[in-house]
Amino acid sequence: MQELLPPSERGFAPLPGDAPVRGLRRTAASEEPPPAATAAAATAAASAIALPPEELARSRTAAWVRRTLSPLGLRFCPYTASAEVSGSGLESFGVRPAPIAYAHSEAGSVASLLVDFWAAACGMAEGGEEGVSSIVLSAPSWDDRRGGVVSVTVHPLLLF
Repeated sequence: MQELLPPSERGFAPLPGDAPVRGLRRTAASEEPPPAATAAAATAAASAIALPPEELARSRTAAWVRRTLSPLGLRFCPYTASAEVSGSGLESFGVRPAPIAYAHSEAGSVASLLVDFWAAACGMAEGGEEGVSSIVLSAPSWDDRRGGVVSVTVHPLLLF
């Protein structure tokens, strides 16, 4: 495909192995990885796919938290210190940083999704304030393909 593009626009590289989806990203010409780096990324992606679904989901979700929420990434959440700890910066309000719990749901119905959510929430409550600070629940069956069911039906049920 790169041969079809003008030389100034040929900079593509595989997404990192911990990316939530396989694909390409655009790079600057000076950023193009050497062939060995491309092969290493492909090998890492292939080995990640061999993980059991829950481990793969946790790994990819933690990578997303690292890239988007933490200070190492886009910093969308000022209270996320890393992919492992959140609640940072709230100590003056009596909140101590604690681990992030990752939960995964293969639920195909709203009822099953709520059961998985409440199981994670109960686990958080049982651990007390210092046990878990946040829950990140991945539910791959509940993406945009459901036509807004999540934003209209599920989110209001979870945001009590």
